[in-house]
Amino acid sequence: MKKTTIIIIVIVGVIVMVGLIAAALIGIRTYNVVQKQQTANKQASTVPQTVEREGVDMCKLIPASKASDIVGETVATKGPNTGEPTSSSLEMASLCEYFATDSLTRVSMRSHTPGTSADSDTYPPEAYDTQKASISDKVAVSGIGDDAYWSPSSASLTVKQGDSYFSFSVLTSDSDSQKPKSEALAKAALAAL
Repeated sequence: MKKTTIIIIVIVGVIVMVGLIAAALIGIRTYNVVQKQQTANKQASTVPQTVEREGVDMCKLIPASKASDIVGETVATKGPNTGEPTSSSLEMASLCEYFATDSLTRVSMRSHTPGTSADSDTYPPEAYDTQKASISDKVAVSGIGDDAYWSPSSASLTVKQGDSYFSFSVLTSDSDSQKPKSEALAKAALAAL
């Protein structure tokens, strides 16, 4: 009986040791994850969420009612959990998106204004040319801005006006209407500048 008791005690001791080691490893892992999250939170709190700039606010430039008129169906604001437009001015880009109330249509407008944030190197004035050079399927579009091109693969129109450039996209189930609707949106936005 003594041998059996000793064996049981040793087995229980080994199980307890394995449990303690596993708990210690889990504790260390949890500590590292928490430390990484705290570091990320500290870094995120030092990054401005909205850059004070003189750039273009696309949602103010083309409100939902105007976008609805242009695309021929009712679009509304539908931002993440807020009911507000998706509008961001990070990295000198103002993004505004509207969504159709009765279909899958999405209107997306983005402005890039160089030199109007804390980090002017993010979108230098030559950013449009760099962006344009990277698009392999671009088709030149005349009569809009200083320069413009359509990218069929991304269904987006990019327009240069002065040092700024703008991207417009009207995604609909009717792919043939995407380019003309994006062009109409671009013309209205540039006229409103």
